[in-house]
Amino acid sequence: VRQTTGKSPLKIYEDTNQELKALWEAQLQGLKTTPAKRINPRHTTAYTNYTYPQIDISSGHIIALKYGMDTVPLFVVLDHQQQKEHLTISGNIQPGVSFSVAQNQLVWIEEEKDLWRKDHSYAVIKHYDLSTQQCKTLTHKSRYGAAALSPDAKEIVAIESDESYNHQLVILDATDGQVLRRLPNPDNHFYFAPRWSAD
Repeated sequence: VRQTTGKSPLKIYEDTNQELKALWEAQLQGLKTTPAKRINPRHTTAYTNYTYPQIDISSGHIIALKYGMDTVPLFVVLDHQQQKEHLTISGNIQPGVSFSVAQNQLVWIEEEKDLWRKDHSYAVIKHYDLSTQQCKTLTHKSRYGAAALSPDAKEIVAIESDESYNHQLVILDATDGQVLRRLPNPDNHFYFAPRWSAD
């Protein structure tokens, strides 16, 4: 690195930070920001991430994926009025994969190991009803990469990839996980985070 750039890795890191800081400060010039308040006060010195926060329109609560040095990945419901946090559910949740909330329903992808083939695993869709606190596995021996509930929470769009790395969007029934239709992907584009439009 030093031969190519004339700088040490530490100096490159510092220069990058300075450049990005200057760019971000320039972007803030004249930008009107909305007021904000913190709804999850920090109570520990260990860092904790609250990722992919989403508002459940039906309840007004914020659902986030919480994880950190001393916290296994789990979903929490944040009551922004009383600044309270209610734990919902934890499992083999992958922190890098988002989840989806609609009509008091929550879906996400979870890794599931094959009991017979130890080197083999699946990516199944899990479903949690926030009102009844019931959790169920919607799909079995599946290979989904992301899932999103429709605004009425009746359907799920998911990314499906087979073992030959063919990708497609799949529409599933949100109550039982049955495939309703597959959308063609002749160019085999890799999808990342599908979402439904309001209509």
